[in-house]
Amino acid sequence: MSKMGRKLEVELTSDNGEMWTWRAAGAKQPKGELESAILYEGAKVGDVVKVDADFSVEGIFVTQVQAPKAKKGRTDILEMKTRAWSKDELVTSNVSKRGNKKSRKGRGDRNDNKRGPKTEQRPRAPRLKSNGAHLAGAMSEMPGEYRPILECLAKDGIPGVRKAIKEQNAKAVASNSPKLDDAAVLDIAEKALPKIRTADWLDKAEAAHKIWETVDLRDLRSVVVTGADIAKTEEAKTLQGDLAEKLNQRIESDHAAWIKDLESAINEERLVAALKVSSRPVKAGSPLAPEMASKLAELAAAGLTSEATSHRWIVVMDALAFSPVRAAVKPTSKPAEVSEELVSEVRRLSDRLPEIAALFGVDPASVPASEKKKRGYLVQQRNTRRKNARDDKPRRDNKDKNKEAKSEKPKAPSRPHPGAEPKVDPEAEQAEAKAEEAASADAPAADESPASDAAPSNEETPATEERSPESENSEPEETASAEAPAEETEAS
Repeated sequence: MSKMGRKLEVELTSDNGEMWTWRAAGAKQPKGELESAILYEGAKVGDVVKVDADFSVEGIFVTQVQAPKAKKGRTDILEMKTRAWSKDELVTSNVSKRGNKKSRKGRGDRNDNKRGPKTEQRPRAPRLKSNGAHLAGAMSEMPGEYRPILECLAKDGIPGVRKAIKEQNAKAVASNSPKLDDAAVLDIAEKALPKIRTADWLDKAEAAHKIWETVDLRDLRSVVVTGADIAKTEEAKTLQGDLAEKLNQRIESDHAAWIKDLESAINEERLVAALKVSSRPVKAGSPLAPEMASKLAELAAAGLTSEATSHRWIVVMDALAFSPVRAAVKPTSKPAEVSEELVSEVRRLSDRLPEIAALFGVDPASVPASEKKKRGYLVQQRNTRRKNARDDKPRRDNKDKNKEAKSEKPKAPSRPHPGAEPKVDPEAEQAEAKAEEAASADAPAADESPASDAAPSNEETPATEERSPESENSEPEETASAEAPAEETEAS
């Protein structure tokens, strides 16, 4: 099975000489070992770094380690200098009240609303978001090299895994690389599917149980329906039954709120809002009360008159097409000026609004099916406005620029870690001590001491010096020169 490359953020946990151990930052799994040869200068236990790793059945192999970025000191701070002020330098002025200020007597309150009180709009119900604790626990119990397969399985299921295998095999053929063993990958995914589905449902069910009174009803209903097939343990069955009871309570309370919103929209003569609310009942197929349905039909018929414009007719028809009172609305006259867009909408909605189609002389059976399936005029107008808004904004091909910058930018040598000291070999220290005892003069020791004392200061210089925009291009040369003293020290 070929390797799958990924980027990870890991923490260095121990130094065993030629090999270092690591684990995922903030977690116990995955973990492994890496060679000290690929580490940056000044690496120490506890560093959190980003690495490039290859995943395979044998394990996780770290191929490259990126050195952590050094923190830069602030250079944009200005020093405030003050001096004593004399009395003749101070300026004072007297501010008097204006006497010609106009009074608001007799003008009424600014907050008076001649249109009547507005109905407060209900806030949108929050969508369900799970913390993924059960899913993460289920993945941690499986081998770390299965992680990419499990993530794809949790997101898109078995079809998503098949699609990912197909895409990777196509890339492998293009680059003359070995293909993935699709049978082995699918076998892993199929065996892990029940456990992943159960863990994912438990995360969603627990999250829905905490906010069942406010969560979107569609998400709550989806969790309850899915749990009927997934819940196998006693704990899961109890949770699913509790959620089913709470779903029934939510349906009853939301249905009462729906009726209240519809009544207020009809009483305030907000025709389009009332038609849209009536087309979205909480209980599927629940009929409107006869009195409320007749009021809504009369309000819709009063809005479709010869005095209304063609655009107003289009807006009302678009909302009426999915309302339960659409068959009871029978306009008596067409608008004074009939536009082409209105005729097109009448033909598109002729099956849903037969009375209006008959008023315009349109036979629903004569309208082609392709004309009935096309997008409405209001949707086309909205899409056109969005497209124009996008075209007006200046385009920036950031992706292409980033790709070119990454391909052209040379790899800079690793910068010394701030505060790191050069590594000293104990055997080299002993040999140096014996050489000093055998020497009759003190000159060699004096020559070596400045080099050893200067090494730490040279290593810290790149992390604290102020960089100007002109010096960014010369960063590789500066870094290489900064590392030279450290290399000489190790050689000594």
